[in-house]
Amino acid sequence: MKTIYYILLCSFGLLPIIGARMHDYVRDGRDDLGPFPSNLMNVPYYCYQVPSKGPCGKMYKSWFFDIVRRKCMPMFYSGCGGNENRFNSETLCMISCGRMRTI
Repeated sequence: MKTIYYILLCSFGLLPIIGARMHDYVRDGRDDLGPFPSNLMNVPYYCYQVPSKGPCGKMYKSWFFDIVRRKCMPMFYSGCGGNENRFNSETLCMISCGRMRTI
């Protein structure tokens, strides 16, 4: 379980956020990293999803939340499929996902 947790943290770019604390937990032989960083607590799960344009052939301008940059970025949506990290405007994206604060 510990390995999967580290892989997820790395893939989302979150390891540097709590990396300084990890040394103490590993040194002490603890499995539990404690509470999730408070700056990430109020961000919906779909804001962490990798953007997916979907399998269809259309190109609709959309927005997705980039977890690494911590801001909304433009993308093209194909019109079907994809995931929930897709918004019709930058404003809607920021309202949904932009509550992440910088530490």
